[in-house]
Amino acid sequence: MRTVIYFTIGMLMSCVPLTAKTVASALRQYPLDEHLVHEVPVTVSEGTTVLMFPSRISAIYAQRVSLDPADDADFAMTFQPGQFYFTVNARRDGVRDVISVVLGKQVYQIRVVAAMDKAVLTASFFKVTRQEQASAVSPNKLLSLLDKSKLYHQLRQHYPREAEQIDHARPQTVLCYRDFTATVQDVWRYEAEDTLVFCVLLRNHSDRAVEFLTNEIAVRVGQRIYPAAIVDAAGVMPPYSTVPVWFAVSGSPDGGRNNLSVNNRWNVLVPRKEGSL
Repeated sequence: MRTVIYFTIGMLMSCVPLTAKTVASALRQYPLDEHLVHEVPVTVSEGTTVLMFPSRISAIYAQRVSLDPADDADFAMTFQPGQFYFTVNARRDGVRDVISVVLGKQVYQIRVVAAMDKAVLTASFFKVTRQEQASAVSPNKLLSLLDKSKLYHQLRQHYPREAEQIDHARPQTVLCYRDFTATVQDVWRYEAEDTLVFCVLLRNHSDRAVEFLTNEIAVRVGQRIYPAAIVDAAGVMPPYSTVPVWFAVSGSPDGGRNNLSVNNRWNVLVPRKEGSL
């Protein structure tokens, strides 16, 4: 039977505290956006994931979620109306659901997914103002994100909690150009800055140098093109060489947020320099 759970300020429910046995990754932060569905990996069986919000929750809608511990729903939830948070725990692995959270006159969609190994203990949602959405990330900050991405593996080893705040993927997508290929090696996403950092390997298969325009590097996702905001590359591939290109995409061309996932199918655009054979 399909059920819909609805909570209002007039209802009072109990809240179960976190147990000492909880095993989870770390706190994650997400910007509130009514046009975006964030995916939050939640604990399974033991412990709970706490979802925090910047204002009081007026209502919650869900389907495969129950407040009754004896119910065999996919997820168990505790909610105290008027508070800034609620908790979710998956009863079994492999389940997922979408929860609608009402804050004032806005409704936000959150997809919760059971995660045995990479659950988040606390998911903290924050509001982004129109000014923050339109403001560009400074060149110094972009350079800092490039440097942080280059040290990502050391960061994971020595500061795992900080590394868990960064989304990372290794697409290994190979794009073929005349005389060279471009392999999308790594992609990182920095949520607060709405910025993605790319590491692309260019392999020249010819016996001649290939020059390319670093200031015109971009990525295509579907029909949209996102130009690089900063590029770290020499602009030339010597014969039979492999050269790395690091660049960042920040925001969208219209001045808003891009909210791009690292798991997109990336098409990297590497224009040749005019006259380069």
